Amino acid sequence: WYTDEQTYDHALVEILQTAAYDLIAKSKTLSATAQQVLDYFNRSGLVRGKPLRVSDIDDILQSLVYDARLEITRGGMSSGLGEARTYKLLEASHDFAPHHVQVPCSVCPMFADCTPDAEINPQSCEYLDRWLRHPGAPASSGEELSW
Repeated sequence: WYTDEQTYDHALVEILQTAAYDLIAKSKTLSATAQQVLDYFNRSGLVRGKPLRVSDIDDILQSLVYDARLEITRGGMSSGLGEARTYKLLEASHDFAPHHVQVPCSVCPMFADCTPDAEINPQSCEYLDRWLRHPGAPASSGEELSW
């Protein structure tokens, strides 16, 4: 996902995310595998001069999962990357999605050191405690916690 100048190609990634999402949203099943998305990209000529692999498309689809736009369901019998995963449009009725994305652990600089038996642990984490009590609620003035 980098240009010849070794800079991250945001535009290409955004185009591929949008095209993949639109393909899935317009499909009858509201789902697709990475292989199906790759086949569509190859037929459409969306990307020229840069051969894409199923694993590349899997990365794009995974980013849409992290953005709470798609979810992964298991499908098919193949064990190949992308083949066993089906990416499905995440329905707006899933209340967990916005809160799941906002878990403080996902952006915590101490995440790698946080374990149940360590000094830094989930049991004594004030950020996680506040999130569990009021998921998604903004901090009131005077209650702001910062890293």
